Amino acid sequence: MKRMILGIFLAFALLVAALPITSAPSAVAAQPEQTLADACGAYYDVLMSAVNEYGIAPDPNPYAVDYDAAFEEWSNKANSGLYSGLGVYCAELMYFGDSVLPQLIFIYDIGYGPDGYLSSANVYGYSSGVVLYSADSDFGDGYLIGGDNPNGRLYVVTGRNGEPYLNSAIGSYDYVENEDGYSEVDYSYDTYYTVRNNQWVEVAEAQIGIVGKRELVYSPGSVHAAIAELQSLQNAPTPQANTPSDWAREEVGAAMAAALVPDSISGSGWQNPTSRLAAADAIVLLIEKSLGKSMAQIANERGWDLNMNQFLDTNSHAVTFLKYAEVTAGVGGNRYEPNGDYDRAQIVTMIGRTAEAFFGATARGTNPFSDVPDWAAPYVGYAAENGITQGVGGGMFDSYAVLQNQHTAVFCYRAYNAWG
Repeated sequence: MKRMILGIFLAFALLVAALPITSAPSAVAAQPEQTLADACGAYYDVLMSAVNEYGIAPDPNPYAVDYDAAFEEWSNKANSGLYSGLGVYCAELMYFGDSVLPQLIFIYDIGYGPDGYLSSANVYGYSSGVVLYSADSDFGDGYLIGGDNPNGRLYVVTGRNGEPYLNSAIGSYDYVENEDGYSEVDYSYDTYYTVRNNQWVEVAEAQIGIVGKRELVYSPGSVHAAIAELQSLQNAPTPQANTPSDWAREEVGAAMAAALVPDSISGSGWQNPTSRLAAADAIVLLIEKSLGKSMAQIANERGWDLNMNQFLDTNSHAVTFLKYAEVTAGVGGNRYEPNGDYDRAQIVTMIGRTAEAFFGATARGTNPFSDVPDWAAPYVGYAAENGITQGVGGGMFDSYAVLQNQHTAVFCYRAYNAWG
């Protein structure tokens, strides 16, 4: 029987079998000593242990460049009793369900060797210490692809309520002998997981109402980003819940259903701050959905070269696009500060300038709130007059409050409706 190795597809069947369904100890059991800093410090140690052992996979992806050459390298090393040694190639820190602490997911792949294809998908939670939920020791050595050659992909899907779910999509195949020789037989299945009442549980697809889906793919940059995030969060005082607040839940769900929320926001915790880069992603997606055109199409029509970076500290096409449109001017010194936070006045100002740049509006209104700076007042007035904001009560807008991802989703959804 011929064994096939399919690119970066992993044997995620062990993930499905190993995730506890109803009776496992909690990854996020609520105890006073369990802080975000504790969890991230423990996650950092686990991830760095894997990085130190296997390294971080090189970039560019050798599969995408020349699969035949990569397979030949694997074969040569396998014949010598070695693995090809690609390393850790994907890592993310994510919140699921009602967990108040994030989960760590990372994947490493050290190639084809004498015992088969050595790869592992790892899902960790935290409960007074790190808990591994995708044990890689229950299937022999935990890495070998068997004779039926299972392969799979790991996704994060977004439900109609804006909540993310871990999706293990398993596809297996084998070769069956018949009168014409051999034919390939395929079968596949999907399972979905989240955290409920401090336990990982399987959720039926029909209950989710999937409105978004993204694959965890080969991205060595994500490993570096996860390491940096874990380092910074070790000093964080408290975690932020992933689920939207009660006031935002309905409109966040509607924004997700309308495909108005970029992954950089929906996958980052609804009550966590929106970065300046994520805000740019959100505004550009709002423009695309409202006009029914892609960013590239609009830029081409207006003669904007999105490869000509407008700031020294980011090469984001979304940021470049908004600079051309005069929706953003950066923070000065030819910098955009992509990782900085936004506040409520800034996002409403961006929405007002977007209305002027793309929808012919005169985004000037009478500001009804007592705490809005002069530079933002006309745009806040426009937003109030068009149902994009009602403030926070008591005649206040809370201009300088750090913008949360749920605020961004709601503001963009209301602007989308205001623009028809």
